[in-house]
Amino acid sequence: MGTAFEFFESFSVGANVKYLFGNIQYQRSLRFPFEESYSAPKIENNIILKDFMFEFGTQFYKDIGDKFELTLGATYGKSSSLSAENILIKMNFFQGAPVVLNDSTDLTTNFILAQDTIRGTIDIPATIGLGLSIKYNNRLLLGFDYTRQDWSDATILDQSGVFTKSSSYRAGLEYMPNPDALRGYLNWIKYRAGAYYSNSYLKLNEKQLKYYGISFGAGLPLRGGRSSFNITCDMGRRGTELNREATLKDNLVLENYMFISFSVTLHDIWFFKTKFD
Repeated sequence: MGTAFEFFESFSVGANVKYLFGNIQYQRSLRFPFEESYSAPKIENNIILKDFMFEFGTQFYKDIGDKFELTLGATYGKSSSLSAENILIKMNFFQGAPVVLNDSTDLTTNFILAQDTIRGTIDIPATIGLGLSIKYNNRLLLGFDYTRQDWSDATILDQSGVFTKSSSYRAGLEYMPNPDALRGYLNWIKYRAGAYYSNSYLKLNEKQLKYYGISFGAGLPLRGGRSSFNITCDMGRRGTELNREATLKDNLVLENYMFISFSVTLHDIWFFKTKFD
């Protein structure tokens, strides 16, 4: 939930309130693929969290001449300690299906060795963001964003992790051929392209996880308003080293990815009373 206020001409401030809830499940196990009769140790974690987060922002815009519009923005995400609990189960796992010996005895494949609930917090560090955009003639929009978080001292349920400082650089453009055209559907399509480079907060074998990529897409207007249907393609590479030779040499992580996404942007006019002359 968010809101904003314009205090002076061309200057505004705002705030967002978020409520995070849900659970994160993961497990670790050791298997012996060539010895099916061996038991396999397994540890299951179910982390349940719920708490509030707060963000603040400010924005300044100014017309430069008749065709240019400059916008500057800054955001601050307050650091948070989210209330969480971890349901931890340690067990031995046998391959095969459960067996019923008689009416009162079931042989299950999971033998629980220990079960415990650990309560604590998950630390989310403060986020700082800066943004700049320039619009030309209401047709071409260029933008740049920078964000930074320091995860060095962050903990999860009082346990420190392999975290480090993260940063992200993103740039993009949007072009509409002729927004003032009275007809011609192609004149109202918004063509978009962008690029990004980020240093993740994760480290593997003392190597920071990094990723970079490009994206492109279009906003297809829906007739009768400013709403649009959007399609985007995102392609990039993520890894501890961003070239294959170095990754294979140090036995680290490298991933090439591509996403195609669809979304709808809805615009409507509220709180305007209809008048007839």
